[in-house]
Amino acid sequence: MRSEGDWIGWLRFFLDGVSESAANATDMIQALHRQISRDREQLLARRGITVSAIQLFEKLPKHSVITMPLVTRLLGVSKPTAGKAIELLIDAGLLEEIGQRKRDRMYRYGSYLRLLD
Repeated sequence: MRSEGDWIGWLRFFLDGVSESAANATDMIQALHRQISRDREQLLARRGITVSAIQLFEKLPKHSVITMPLVTRLLGVSKPTAGKAIELLIDAGLLEEIGQRKRDRMYRYGSYLRLLD
């Protein structure tokens, strides 16, 4: 019967679940932040890095799968400038090409996405 149930026990069980979920989310956010920080340091230490490549990197956490048209829109740059930024991030090991397509290539921020798996 509802009036005789173990409400305190159920409430504790529910709150324990909420607490565990919050702790897991906090751990994940901290791991993602550490990964982005390490990757940023790696990128900034490279020679020949461009402002566009840095700007693109800063957009990767929100846009972890990108295409050339998306990069040109995000950065407001020409296709050659976007291509150079993508190339520099690939050379730095921060972007990975998805598939082997000749046109409409897609790239992902692999180290970031692997943490979310």
